[in-house]
Amino acid sequence: MSVKIIRHQELDVYKKAFEAAMKIFEISKSFPKEDGQN
Repeated sequence: MSVKIIRHQELDVYKKAFEAAMKIFEISKSFPKEDGQN
């Protein structure tokens, strides 16, 4: 059985990576705006 992928967004690995990236982005919003190191 062959599955035809039309777009990269249909790949399970893409969906999981995107979900992980969004979680990291949400967590990073709570980080300080500047780290104080210049």
